Amino acid sequence: MKSKGSIIIFLLLYLNLFAEGDVKIISSSSTSVVFEFTPNYSPVTYSEIEGTKYTNIAFDRAVGASEELVGKIQLPYRLISVGVPSEFGNTLQVLTTQHSIIKGKIAPESWDVKLTSDQISTAKREFQNSELVRFGNFGYSRDLPMQAILISPIQYDPKTDEIILYKKIMVRVNFGKPADRTVEITDKYVKDNVINFDAAQKWGKQSKKLSKVTSNSVLSEGTWYRFEAPEEGIYKITRDQLKSLGIDAASVNPKTIKIYNNGGKALPEKVSFPAATDLVENAIIVEGEDDGKFDANDIIIFYGRGTDFWEFDINKNQYVRYHHPYSKKNYYWITSGGNNGKRIEQKSSYTGDPSFVQTSTVAFKSLDDDRINIGKSGRDYWGDDFSLNTNSRTYINDLRSQ
Repeated sequence: MKSKGSIIIFLLLYLNLFAEGDVKIISSSSTSVVFEFTPNYSPVTYSEIEGTKYTNIAFDRAVGASEELVGKIQLPYRLISVGVPSEFGNTLQVLTTQHSIIKGKIAPESWDVKLTSDQISTAKREFQNSELVRFGNFGYSRDLPMQAILISPIQYDPKTDEIILYKKIMVRVNFGKPADRTVEITDKYVKDNVINFDAAQKWGKQSKKLSKVTSNSVLSEGTWYRFEAPEEGIYKITRDQLKSLGIDAASVNPKTIKIYNNGGKALPEKVSFPAATDLVENAIIVEGEDDGKFDANDIIIFYGRGTDFWEFDINKNQYVRYHHPYSKKNYYWITSGGNNGKRIEQKSSYTGDPSFVQTSTVAFKSLDDDRINIGKSGRDYWGDDFSLNTNSRTYINDLRSQ
C-alpha cells in the first residue's frame, strides 16, 4: 500500500500538467513562450513540535514531498510542461515577480517520525532554497519533445524565520533550434500536456517504425464476444451463460470453441522487450464436445485472472505481484468456427511414492487501493490519505485458510 509519504515519481510522458487558473500564457511563438504563474495558496495552518509553533503553507498542484527528505526542510514546487524544439539550447529568464514576506518557522518533513529539537536545528542549518525557476526533466509525450519547468514560489530564510511567498512570477522560455526533420503532432491527447501546443505541435519527432506488425490478426475473421474474469481462479461457462453473451449454443460446434487472452499483464515499457502482437489462444476444457453439439449439460472450463495477481517468476525464483496500472478489468474473448480449438492436454497421474509431502503452502495478500492519482497520469495511484490530521491507520489482513 502506498501513501502520500511514498516517493512520488512524476513521468513527463503521461502527466497532464496544464491547469487553468494558475498559468496564463502571455505570448507564444516558435522562438519563445512567456507565461505568468499565480500560485493558489491554501489557508495557512500551524502545527506544534516540542512547544514550538510552525507554519504550514501549500498551494494547488504543488509537488515534491519525498520519504528521502524525512528530517529535512522540503519546500513544494509547481511543475509546468512546455513544448520545445529539442532538448538543447533552451534558456530560462524570470521577467517580473511579486511577493510578500511573513514571519514564521517551517518545520522539516516528519511523515510520522517524531523529530527532536536537535534534528530540527540541523535541518535549518543545512537548508538551502531551490532556484525560483529551474529546468526539470526533458522527455517525449507521443513524439512531442517536452521540457519540465519547476517553479518554487515559497522561499524560506531559517536565520530570520522569514517566509517569502511569491504571488506572481512571469517567465520566458527561449528555445533552441529545432531538429532537422520534424513532423506535425495531431494527437488530441497531447494538446493539454503542454502550455504552448499551438507552436510546439510542429516540432514532433519522427518515430522509428516498430518491426513487430501483425498483418492478419485472429480478430479479422469470425464473430467475437467479450467477457471479464474479475479475479484469479477456475471458471465455468454454461449453455445459459453463452446465451447471455449473445451466442446461440445450438448452432455452435463445441470442438471449434476458442478463448483468447494475453494474461492480464501490462505491455512492457521497453519496445525491445518481447510482447505478443496479437491475441493468444488459451488452452481450455469443453466437456461434452465429442458429439459435436453443445448440450444443456455441456460446460467450458478455463483458468482466468484479473489485472491484480501473483505469479511465480522462474528467473527470479520468487513470487511476483502484477498490478495493471492502466486497466481494472481483464477481458477474455470467445469465438467459434473454423479449426478445432486449443485444449488442455490430459496427463497420467503419478502412481509412485511421493518424495515430498506438502502440509502447508505460501499465501500472499496485498492492500493497494487505487484512490489518489496526484498527477492525473492514470499510472501512479496511492491509497489512503496520510496528513497532519490523519497520521496513522490500522490494516488487518486475514491469511487463514478458508
